[in-house]
Amino acid sequence: MLDMDGVLCDFDTQFRKLLSDDVVFGAAVSRPKLVSAKKLSDLNLTLPQFIDKCDEIRTKVLRSNHSDIYGLFKSETKSQLKVPLSWSFVAAGKTTFWSTMKWMPDGPQLIDQLRAFNVPIQILTAGSRSNTDFCSVGKRQWLSNNGLGDLPFNIVSMGTEKYKYATPTRLLIDDTAKNVELFIGSGGQGIVHTSTKSTINQLR
Repeated sequence: MLDMDGVLCDFDTQFRKLLSDDVVFGAAVSRPKLVSAKKLSDLNLTLPQFIDKCDEIRTKVLRSNHSDIYGLFKSETKSQLKVPLSWSFVAAGKTTFWSTMKWMPDGPQLIDQLRAFNVPIQILTAGSRSNTDFCSVGKRQWLSNNGLGDLPFNIVSMGTEKYKYATPTRLLIDDTAKNVELFIGSGGQGIVHTSTKSTINQLR
C-alpha cells in the first residue's frame, strides 16, 4: 500500500506555492468560523490584528529554509495563535491543490520499480476531517493525470488511521514513521520512505 504525499507527490512544494498566493491567503484567513470572538479575546487581538499576525507568520515561514514548510507553519500558528491554520490554506486551494501537485523527484522511479517486482499496488492516502472530499477528488484526478488511475484507491481522514488496512500480507510505504509504526503494530508490514533507493533496497 502506497502513500501519496511525500512519496509520489511533492506536498511541501505545493504548500509553499499556496502559501505564497495572496488571494489564497485572503480566502484562508477569512473563512467563516475560523476564529471566534472568544478566541480573539483570549489572544487579546482584534480581527485585523489577527490577520496581520497570520501574514507575519506566513512571511517568516516563506523566508525560512525549513524542509517541512507545512509542519513549520502549523506549529507557528498553533503556538502563537492557538489555531493551526495549515489546513485552512489547503482547504482554500480546493481540489486543484491536490490534482496539480508535482511528482516527487524519484516518484516515477518508485512506481517503475514496484511494477518490475510484479506486486499488486494500492494507494492508501490521507486527507483531513474537514477536507476529505476535495482531497479525494483531487488525488484521484492526480493519479488519472499521471497514468495511475487504474490503481485501487483508499483514503482515510488522518494518516494515523491507515492501520485499519493492515493485514499480514500488506506492506505500507509511507514517509511518516508514526503511520508505519501503527500499521506494523496492527499486523501489517511497513517501510518508512526516505527515498526510492532506500525503499527499493529494503524491499529487496
